[in-house]
Amino acid sequence: AMQGFTSAEAARMGRMDVGATNEFKTSVQEYDRALDRATDLLGELERQLNGRTTSKEDAAASAENLATLKREYDEANRRQGRLSAERAAMEKDLLALAKQREKLEAEVKQHAIMSALAEDLKTNQFQNYVFQDLFRDLVVGASTRLLQLSQRYALEVDEDTKFWVVDQDNANEKRAIETLSGGETFLASLALALQLSQQVQDAAGALSLDSLFIDEGFGTLDPETLETVAEAVEALRDTGRVVGIITHIAELTNRLPVRIRVHKSVAGSHVEIERE
Repeated sequence: AMQGFTSAEAARMGRMDVGATNEFKTSVQEYDRALDRATDLLGELERQLNGRTTSKEDAAASAENLATLKREYDEANRRQGRLSAERAAMEKDLLALAKQREKLEAEVKQHAIMSALAEDLKTNQFQNYVFQDLFRDLVVGASTRLLQLSQRYALEVDEDTKFWVVDQDNANEKRAIETLSGGETFLASLALALQLSQQVQDAAGALSLDSLFIDEGFGTLDPETLETVAEAVEALRDTGRVVGIITHIAELTNRLPVRIRVHKSVAGSHVEIERE
C-alpha cells in the first residue's frame, strides 16, 4: 500500500535523495531558529510596551519628532564644525598674541635699560657718579690721615653718605661721628680738609694749589690734642705748600715760623710780620 500517495507516480516524484533531504532539514532548522529569535524579540517588545498601544497619529508624531531631532542633530554637527573652526582661529590668534607679548616684554626690558642709561648719562647724574667716586677716595684718604693724627680713629661712610667713626681703641666699634669730642671733631675736619686739598692738587689738569688756610677751631682743643694738631701742621711744610693758620691761641701761634699779627687800635688795625 502506498500511504499518503495517490499513485505510484506521486510516490516516485515524492522521493528525495539524501543530500536534498539534509539541505531541507537545515533550512527548516534555520527557520525554526529565526522564528525563535523573532518570538523572543516580539516578547521583549510586548514587555516594553507593557500593554500600551499606539495609533497612526502617534506614529506620525513620533516620525515628525524623529525628523526634528535629526535636524537638530545635523544643526548641532554644523555648529560644532563652526565652533571647531573658531577655536582653531582663536588658538592661532593666541599663538600670535603670545609672540607679540614676548616681543613687547623684550622691548619693555630694552626700554627700561635705555631709560636707565639715559637717566645715568644726564649731566647731573654723570657728575654725581664722578663726585661719588671722588668722595669715596676722599673718605679713604681722610681716614688714613685721621688715624695718623689721632692714633685711634678711622672714618667710614655708608650709602647715604653718612659719616661713621671707627674707634680702634674700643674693638673697632663703629659709631656716629657726632659722638666725637670737640677736639676729635676738629681732627676729623682737619683730616678731610688736608685730603681734599691733596686731591685738588693731584687732579689731572688742576691748577697748582700752593697754599692752604685753616681758620679757627683750635680754641676747643685740650693741650694734648693741640700738640697733635701743631705737629700735623708743621709736617705740612714738607709738602711744599704754604699753610696758613688763623688762630688766637698763643701756644700754636708761637710754634709757627712766620707769624702775621693783626693789632687793633682806635686809630685802626695794623699788621706786623714776625719771622724766626
